[in-house]
Amino acid sequence: MKITDRKAAGKSALAGVAGAVICFLAVLDLLFPFSICRAEEGGALGQIAKANAYYQEKRYSEAARIYSDLEAKGHENGYLYYNLGNAYFRLGKIGPAILSYLKAKSLIPRDKDLEANLKTAIQETNDRLEEKPLGFMKTILFWLDDFNRAETVQILIVSNFLFWLAMAGRLFFKHAFWDVARKTFLIGLCLAVISTAGKFFVESGPGLGVVFAKTADVKSSPAGDSVALFQLHEGAPVAIAGEKDGWYRIELSEDKKGWMQKEFIGTR
Repeated sequence: MKITDRKAAGKSALAGVAGAVICFLAVLDLLFPFSICRAEEGGALGQIAKANAYYQEKRYSEAARIYSDLEAKGHENGYLYYNLGNAYFRLGKIGPAILSYLKAKSLIPRDKDLEANLKTAIQETNDRLEEKPLGFMKTILFWLDDFNRAETVQILIVSNFLFWLAMAGRLFFKHAFWDVARKTFLIGLCLAVISTAGKFFVESGPGLGVVFAKTADVKSSPAGDSVALFQLHEGAPVAIAGEKDGWYRIELSEDKKGWMQKEFIGTR
């Protein structure tokens, strides 16, 4: 009976090591993309350098056009959005600037310069909106806003790798250190799983939009002849709760909600 248990333990350890190796390779894939992908991005880097040069020369329209073209081609980068926001801000386009900064914030959430520029842009808006209270998920997992989605997945993979490594060490070496490591990394893995699930849940909620029009009415229903409930101005951030017939259903708070034409809102 002991031999059978030992073989089972050995298989479990080997499975753990195999799982750890797979996770480790996944980490490498996430952190160090293949050179082919980098080669494909070479042209984009050249365009970014050109746009940066235009920005330094105060040719903000040309810089914004290049940054915007790269975004339209599917390039998703926090610093690209940050630079685009700066160009829009210099052009006096507060709405597009704020939207670009918010896109950047979802990718580089800990950037202090970005945070400062976003606050500056918001101060240029006419609407002083109350901040919505944090939801249950963000209150409990208060660190969620400090990491982007890719980072939470990477932390999950690394935590999983370390846990199975500790499991293998405990099964093979029978030392107290590995038992402590196993319990510690198990706690870390559980937190990583909860954080990743929480991040995906939060980002699957209502979409975020920013008013682009200088002034726009918020209507009681998705119709041009419906009652105007209140007005919003360029740069006001709104939560998009739905859409219908060319209109977005927007929410600012429990008491302030309504419908606005899509053409007046830029979305993330």
